[in-house]
Amino acid sequence: MRSVRELLKLRDHLEKLKVSLQEKQYFFPHKQLLAVVKLLNRAIRTVNSTIHELKYDLPELAKSLSMKCNQLLNEYDSLDFRNKRALREYLDNVKYFTRYIFAAYYDFTGKLSIVKRAYKLYVLSFVISIILAPLIIGASIMFIGLLMFPLFISIHAFRARRKLGLVIASTLVPFILFISANALYYSIYALLHLEEVEVIASALNVGILLAYLILVGILLASIVSLTFVTYSFIVLYRHMDAFI
Repeated sequence: MRSVRELLKLRDHLEKLKVSLQEKQYFFPHKQLLAVVKLLNRAIRTVNSTIHELKYDLPELAKSLSMKCNQLLNEYDSLDFRNKRALREYLDNVKYFTRYIFAAYYDFTGKLSIVKRAYKLYVLSFVISIILAPLIIGASIMFIGLLMFPLFISIHAFRARRKLGLVIASTLVPFILFISANALYYSIYALLHLEEVEVIASALNVGILLAYLILVGILLASIVSLTFVTYSFIVLYRHMDAFI
């Protein structure tokens, strides 16, 4: 695969960049340099893993990463080591570049599908929770509309592979957990108390059997929502490197 050749070049560039930084370590801020060198070591390991687990041949992506790393090497050669601000900015640029390497791993290996599936389950859990919200807390349409706004921002950021999408998504997790947990508690409570079922049947003007079916539906929906949001949150947290 053509990608392998470019990935090998990228690995060589990363090795050279790491060695170059270590040779001039006394000029750079010590803690910042240590953090960047650690990231470079991790980036090298990631490139090795990418080569061994390669599933999709993406030569253009591999070439762009290799060229960017080579550009960082060229910028290093022209650095003014007396300019501390320039040195800090350079290290920040190197640090930011490693994010692309970590994210590219998911593209080359096909593991991005795991992240996409988890996010879809998260969205589904949110949809279930906003359906349950009017039943559990009497949420208004306006309130639900306000919750939809951060969801749309999260979806847009997710498609752009930005960590902002995960940050915004995480702010909605407490709401999903609260609604789903309360729906689960109430449905179990109501199913165990006939008088509560009768109250529901009277309020909805339906028969006892249909009231039971509605409660079972709420019970199942809350379990699905809790399961999906928990699973998706764990998966997305573990695979945050898929985002830049």
